[in-house]
Amino acid sequence: MTASRRPPRGRRGGSISAPASGPGDPVRPCPDDSGQCAQLRPSAHDGWPVSRQFFLTVLALWYSRAAFGRCYSGATCHTAGENTLKRSNRLVLLIGALLAVVAFVGIVLLLGQPSGGGGGSQPTPPTTVHVVKAKVAIPAGTIVTQDMLDATGELPIGAAQNAFQDPGLVISKTIRKDAQPGTILTFDYFIDTGQTSNVTDGLPLGLRAMAIQVDQVTGVGTLIHTGDKVDLVIGLKIQTTVFDPADKTKTKILKVGDPAPSVKMIIQNLRVLGTLLPPPTAQAQQQQQQPGASPSPGVQQQPATTLNGQQEIVVVAVTANQAEAIRYAQLYTDPMALVLRSPKDYVAVDASGSPIVSASPVVPPFEQTDGMVLRILVDKYGVLPPNLLVGSSK
Repeated sequence: MTASRRPPRGRRGGSISAPASGPGDPVRPCPDDSGQCAQLRPSAHDGWPVSRQFFLTVLALWYSRAAFGRCYSGATCHTAGENTLKRSNRLVLLIGALLAVVAFVGIVLLLGQPSGGGGGSQPTPPTTVHVVKAKVAIPAGTIVTQDMLDATGELPIGAAQNAFQDPGLVISKTIRKDAQPGTILTFDYFIDTGQTSNVTDGLPLGLRAMAIQVDQVTGVGTLIHTGDKVDLVIGLKIQTTVFDPADKTKTKILKVGDPAPSVKMIIQNLRVLGTLLPPPTAQAQQQQQQPGASPSPGVQQQPATTLNGQQEIVVVAVTANQAEAIRYAQLYTDPMALVLRSPKDYVAVDASGSPIVSASPVVPPFEQTDGMVLRILVDKYGVLPPNLLVGSSK
């Protein structure tokens, strides 16, 4: 019979001794005098993060798993003649400890990352924005095309409030003020509020500015704006007269019939320098002050026109002779009418019909018109004159 050996007395202490380094080393005794091993528990400190507690728990479980064969939860410790941990068990213990360290570091890194609203480094917001500039000189009244624009300009965000940032917003629009190359295009270049305060800046050399009053019938619905081109039409009644055949001195004139109307376009290609409209009504002002009424805060919107019978003052550039003709018509003829011309008439085009961007605006040739009296209406347009009804004699 093999005599049982008495387990060696262990030292008093609070920690478990490390496992033996070799298979032939003696078994380490249990730490207490009772010969029984104390149950291993992970040390939990108040206030530690969950990640650290998790790491210590994993490490303790790995250690207790390796030591399970010799001492666990009050079981009798190994005798002195038994082997301690095998090399494979020590390798597993080492790998487990390394994995626990890696897991702990990973958890710390994950928990240490800032949340979506945290104080991490934020990208620097842009301080400038791209704005649309005029690449070439664009006269007032010109329809803007893509080739006339340069979208590479930059402005500080605070200064670009009223500037266009998308070229598509101005393409095919009629510009209302002259724009030089490099001019940043803002909203006020494309609206005419009818509140002109200065026309001399756009007055060409050698021409005069003259005001013409029109209404919604004679002024294209009061839709004439700065930069437009107009023609002037007048209408008057002419009295037919003859000398009195009984007067030998040929000084007496007799009126024949009633005054006959006559209409004629007397001036063409007048440039509009500015317009004046009546002040907007309280309802119109309220609509313009509503949110979203203007493209940008502080920018006036193009006023809408309704059928309200309003009048408009149109200031045009004229020569001296044209000023005299207009003034005569204002005094002695029926109300004059302004005819709005297409801005495309003033765009230079190549042989294929495409606009030439760098070319100066062209002036259409003066168009000869027939004038209009009753005879032309009858002969050219087929208007039927009334037939005289003559009573038949019996």
